[in-house]
Amino acid sequence: MKSIRLGSGSGMWPDRLDAAIEIIEKGNVGYISFDTMAEMTLPGMQKLRFDDPEKGYTDIRRTANDIMPVCVMNKVGLISNCGGANPVSAGKIAIDVANRLGLHGTRIATVSGDDTTGEKCLARIKELKAKGISLDHLDTGEKLESIEGRIIAMSVYLGAEPIVEALEQGAQIVITGRHTDSAMWLAPACYEFGWALTDWDRLAAGVIVGHLAECSGHITGGNFSFWQEVPDPAHLGFPIVEVYENGEAIISKVEGSGGLVSEATCKEQLLYELHDPAYYVTPDVVADVTGLRFEQVGEDRVKLRGIKGKPRPATLKACIGYRDGYVGQAFAFYAWPNALAKARRAEEILRGRFQMMGIEAYEIRFDYIGVNSLHGSLSPEPEVELNEVGLRVAVKSPEESNVIKVIRDIYALDLSGPAAQTGVFHLPPREMIAMWPMLIPREEVQHEVVVTEIP
Repeated sequence: MKSIRLGSGSGMWPDRLDAAIEIIEKGNVGYISFDTMAEMTLPGMQKLRFDDPEKGYTDIRRTANDIMPVCVMNKVGLISNCGGANPVSAGKIAIDVANRLGLHGTRIATVSGDDTTGEKCLARIKELKAKGISLDHLDTGEKLESIEGRIIAMSVYLGAEPIVEALEQGAQIVITGRHTDSAMWLAPACYEFGWALTDWDRLAAGVIVGHLAECSGHITGGNFSFWQEVPDPAHLGFPIVEVYENGEAIISKVEGSGGLVSEATCKEQLLYELHDPAYYVTPDVVADVTGLRFEQVGEDRVKLRGIKGKPRPATLKACIGYRDGYVGQAFAFYAWPNALAKARRAEEILRGRFQMMGIEAYEIRFDYIGVNSLHGSLSPEPEVELNEVGLRVAVKSPEESNVIKVIRDIYALDLSGPAAQTGVFHLPPREMIAMWPMLIPREEVQHEVVVTEIP
């Protein structure tokens, strides 16, 4: 039966490059895909593009300089959503690097869609509203009018179809924007096997393959509950998926690399962000994994089968980025004796100071590092005297000036607070760009594929 080997080059921005290069050079893969986007990444990229029309991408410079030539040399297809909120600019960088490196004959595709910013974004939103399309918040139902005057950009999650088009035009390098993570692994399977875009079971299998591969080292022992069992984590290998024409697949990694591939590692990654296992919605298909079965078929080799699919949704997810105030945080540390009591007294003083200064804030948060900074109110009181405690103060305010005042007052506790405050530092105030998710009809979204051959 015909099969194709797909590699995972990254699961975040930034991720390790050595594991990706190891797959390209030793993994015998036909394609390698790089996921560099996340819900938290997109608003930041939208802000960068809003401030500078040439910015708004993620890892394109490392991808182009360090990964692209290795892929060309080893005849491995490269797919990456490092275009972020500005795939056109990212594509230009890839083309410039390819010309400089003399990658003659390489075909580079740039895939763009409904990614807009500034006045074009506002005009697009106005157009959608004029058609009677609801732009209510997907989770809360809140009306878009609540953020009018603060909107800066909009991006739409695209699926595998535009990437398939790029591959059909001979592209070896494909640079996309905010495609769904799974689409970058589904697309080469669709192209190589000729899967129809209505073959729901096979499309669902390809989507789940992408879902399993999208977080790089997560499925090979990284971030694993039984982390003590993971061999050689410093040399953690990234996953390789051998996909078969019937939709079955085997997860593995480069032989001799660190980490492990087991039913447990695969199940942990499967459950990540899954929500309803019978109704996993993507732009390409709705996947049903209630019948999925994993089987250990060899050392670091796990087979999966039994995935079913349902017709794709009539809508696509769109995300509006909008201004949402400023955040800043500062840290101070207290040592034994009475470290926790000192940190609590510092919080008491700061709360009083903030009230005196009339600090306007959406939220002010205090955490005790080493006590409750991860589990909050669920954290039990320490049973022993602590050697040291860190106090973290975070503030979110409509005005940057309020954040600056909060940070300055924490430094002043060196001389005006509990004894022996030390190690004070802060992260500079930054503007928050929040994300407004919504659904728009599929037919309202147009994509464009531009392929450039390096002379």
